[in-house]
Order: sequence, then structure tokens, then C-alpha cells
Amino acid sequence: MSAELHRPVLKVPMAVVGMDFREGPTTVRARLKEIDDAADGPSASLRKAGQADGVVRIESCSRVEWVVSASNPAWAAELMRGSLLTRLGELGVGRRIHLKVSTGALHYLMRVTLGARAETTRSTSAVVCNSIRRGRPRVEF
Repeated sequence: MSAELHRPVLKVPMAVVGMDFREGPTTVRARLKEIDDAADGPSASLRKAGQADGVVRIESCSRVEWVVSASNPAWAAELMRGSLLTRLGELGVGRRIHLKVSTGALHYLMRVTLGARAETTRSTSAVVCNSIRRGRPRVEF
């Protein structure tokens, strides 16, 4: 028998579904938001059906993301992505909505939050990092 070290596998009950400027123009991302704002939008439908414990939408000028908390995050995220793409109709043809699950979702969300996924200049990144170090919750440019 080998003396392998067995580490517990961390499973985070969350997923991230979204689109950034590389995957779709502003008009498509705005339409995704409109779709989700409806009373029967994907976020509300997931919660109502008991497929998600909670859904948070994050919007910026370059992306729209949904953070989904669920006991089966991969399934809930696939339902969310499928619903968004279907409701986009012609705008959704050939489009990609990304999906990250568990620790991959957590890692992605941290990179987005800290600006590592942003198209910024080094000086902008420095301002954000310095602001975080000083404990300022918001940076305006």
C-alpha cells in the first residue's frame, strides 16, 4: 500500500454563470439582465422551484454574472445558463455563457472582485490594490 496523503476535497455549494465583453456585446448583456428582471426570470424560477438557495447578480460595464448558491450548484447553473440562452432567442445564437462550479467558481469570483479579470492599466490596478489595503470598500475613477 502506498502512503499517499489523502486531503479532503473542498466543495463549495456555489456556481457562477455569466457573460463578459469578450463573450457578448453590451446589447446582449443588457438583454440578459432584462430577462432576469422579469417576475418569471431565471433567478426567480430557480429559487421558486427549490433548485437554488439564493442567486446574486453582479453587473458592471463589462460583465453580468450570477452567483448561484445551491445544494447541486452544477445543475442549478446549467438550468440558469440554458434558460438565459433560450430566452435570448436570435441574440443567443453562437453566444457563450460561461459557467464555473465550486472552487472554480470561488476562484473566478475572487479574480473578478479583485480586478484580475478586468482589462485595466497597471495604474488602475495599483489604485484598486492600494484602496483595498487601506480598507476603502469602493473606488471611483
